[in-house]
Amino acid sequence: AVLAGVGGGAVDAALNAFAAARFAPRHLNWMHGCWGVGATLGPALAAGLLAAGFGWRAGYATVAAILGALTLAFLLTRRRWDGAAPVASGPRVTALAVLRNRVARLQMLLFFLYTGLEAGAGQWAATVLTARGATPAEAAAVATAFWGALAAGRLLLGFVVDRIGADRMLRLAAPVAVLGAVLFALGLGAPALALLAVALAPVYPTLMARTPARLGAAAAVHAVGFQVAAAMTGVAVLPAVMGAAADRFGTGAVPPILAALALLLALLLWRLPARA
Repeated sequence: AVLAGVGGGAVDAALNAFAAARFAPRHLNWMHGCWGVGATLGPALAAGLLAAGFGWRAGYATVAAILGALTLAFLLTRRRWDGAAPVASGPRVTALAVLRNRVARLQMLLFFLYTGLEAGAGQWAATVLTARGATPAEAAAVATAFWGALAAGRLLLGFVVDRIGADRMLRLAAPVAVLGAVLFALGLGAPALALLAVALAPVYPTLMARTPARLGAAAAVHAVGFQVAAAMTGVAVLPAVMGAAADRFGTGAVPPILAALALLLALLLWRLPARA
């Protein structure tokens, strides 16, 4: 698990830094939309292997084969990754200097909250819906649809984000995410989660794409790494907090926490400088 986490985190940070420095927000939305496709198909693949009678080792073996193919692809295309990149102007920026930057810290907090909200909604949706009376199969289908809606939202919004404007897209998505989370807390199921997923879809990739413009190319390499680390911390911590609340107060405590996280995320998104 440690090896997988370190390796996956390094690839995540490096790909995001590479794309943020070279591509437009629409490209990062499409890239992360593909991540959503993988997040949707991965559990389905694992379930299919188990249903076919294979043990849990087959799932890990399949993942190892996919990662091996990915490694080979990187090796075969390694020269393409050395293409011309934007040249950072001005003095070299240290990692400590980036951490002292108020906007950099704000973005780290945003990534922490965003991924905690996204992962919490995706991981707890089936449990909450089952407690509300849905069958396990219905609840699982809605949870899968959440990840599918997230992927579809990124792929579709990638076509319009550059026309609308990256910062405007973030400010428009924020209140819609709050609405979706509040509706889920009030008892609405699949439609609320779908609305939440589509509203959340552009946040992570668009924030990442705007990092070089907000902080400067020299600081972006450090900042992207810190943001990815904050995002992974959010995935680890906030759904666990929801679990502790559910254990103490019941699963009904989870949707209000999601709504509170969505509201806090929206307020902080509106505090970001709209122009670099």
